[in-house]
Amino acid sequence: MEELYLENYRLYLFQIIDDDINGFYCDLPTTEPEKVSKYFDRKNLNPMPTRGIKFKYQSIKSMGLPVKIRIEKEDEFNLNSDQINSINDIERWLKDENNFYYTLSGFAGTGKTTSIRELIR
Repeated sequence: MEELYLENYRLYLFQIIDDDINGFYCDLPTTEPEKVSKYFDRKNLNPMPTRGIKFKYQSIKSMGLPVKIRIEKEDEFNLNSDQINSINDIERWLKDENNFYYTLSGFAGTGKTTSIRELIR
């Protein structure tokens, strides 16, 4: 389940699966809920620090001030072969207990952030 909340100029997206909550946010140029879908883009979401997600979610729900909004799902997009390869490399690295560091590099616009977001999903 996903819940979206607008608080001042920041949009929060919470993904709730059983007792786990993933949180993301993005800053918007508007505070009007009806205009949010014009500016909202899932590709621009930033992950929230793990330690503060549940607290922020509970505080937003308890305040009653932020407006819960609905945004249509984004169109699906296809990863290119380099992005798929980088996701596979990262998954192998995560399973390897002997390697402590992994570097993901590339020029601007090559899909590093998209690859990481897809890996998180």
